[in-house]
Amino acid sequence: MDEMARAIAGLKDSKAPGEDGIPAEVWKHGGDNLFSRLHQLITNDWEVGSVPQAWKGASIVTIYKKGDRTDCGNNKGISLLSIAGKIFARFFPNRLSTHITPEVVPETACGFRGNRSTVDIIFCLRQLQEKCIEQDRPLHMVFVDFSQAFDTVGRTGLWQTQRKYGCPEKFTTMIEALHNGMMANVSVGGEVFESFSVTNALLHFPISTVRRGFPRHGRWHLHSVQTERPRLLGYRRPRISWLMETN
Repeated sequence: MDEMARAIAGLKDSKAPGEDGIPAEVWKHGGDNLFSRLHQLITNDWEVGSVPQAWKGASIVTIYKKGDRTDCGNNKGISLLSIAGKIFARFFPNRLSTHITPEVVPETACGFRGNRSTVDIIFCLRQLQEKCIEQDRPLHMVFVDFSQAFDTVGRTGLWQTQRKYGCPEKFTTMIEALHNGMMANVSVGGEVFESFSVTNALLHFPISTVRRGFPRHGRWHLHSVQTERPRLLGYRRPRISWLMETN
């Protein structure tokens, strides 16, 4: 119960809920009876290895950014998710952390690690610049930005990555259950269009088309890239190193 209490306490107020219309405030201030009911539901689902379909659905709405309103690229997609589903999904990060050891995450990776941040990467880059200036040596830097990174994560590769690094089978099975049968619909001007199946991306985890849920999703993307595209991160010439920050 402590784990669920922390998950609920971490929810942000005044955020739009999913299709069930139940906001975070209801779960945070609903009292002991509601808390116990949700805990029992999650416990039962974990035991049988299933996830309610309502927790796997998303209602996609758009928010205009700037420029031509008729250009889809000028509108940001936001997926509204079930808050109860978010609570369930929040159980996974801390459990995953116990399997993300220094041996698994390379020393050059600073994103989504304890006591590490973007500041470490910036410090290293500035030190490199200063030393190269002092020694009058050239410095070449290349920055790689994965386009639509989290929307294109291969689920099969992700499940394989979890198993490769020793995540418990039940852990991986439940995450698979959270994504199998995922559905979404688009809402425009109050009109809701027909639902469709979502077969890629991570519904509750990335900050991408679905901008909610999984605080340490960067680890998942980093490991899936290492698994599915080893040559991309594995190739380097002598004396050429990299620093990795996922955000």
